[in-house]
Amino acid sequence: MTMRTNRLTLLSGTALAAALLGGCNNSPETTASDPTPVQAVKPAPGETTNPDVPEYDASPRVGPEHGNPLATEQAAGPFMATLISKQNPVTVGTTEFRGLVKEKTLPLRGARVIVHFTGPKGSVASTVLAPQGPEYLGDVELETAGPWRAKMEIQSGALKGTADYEFEVVPKP
Repeated sequence: MTMRTNRLTLLSGTALAAALLGGCNNSPETTASDPTPVQAVKPAPGETTNPDVPEYDASPRVGPEHGNPLATEQAAGPFMATLISKQNPVTVGTTEFRGLVKEKTLPLRGARVIVHFTGPKGSVASTVLAPQGPEYLGDVELETAGPWRAKMEIQSGALKGTADYEFEVVPKP
């Protein structure tokens, strides 16, 4: 049987702080021999800094395998938003909705996304779309066939935006 030991090195308070904070500054990187800040070079579109990691495609995934966009991407205050239903067409009953939210051109993570639905005969429903990676997912029960409206509310810190959608719900086959 092989025994393994781990060594613990104790540092003084000053040495520990220097070790922990040594690389945690917000100033541009410099070298000892050249005090000129080093400029980060952004990769060209389609090029990554690590060839083993593909670049994230922030474009909405649509089509039969990904769902039915209720409208094209639209402005929602400072954001761009797309609401997609899993079903095409949307039928009466429980439907999964996916929200894609971008700030500028990048997926927005960690926002609060709520969708309020209003349908025929006073039907109403709401769902909180939970963050799932770069998307937001949630289920909602749509009880009536006919024209529906959806209002997606997005909040990230002090920034807020809304996007409105209209779509048709059909009876179950």
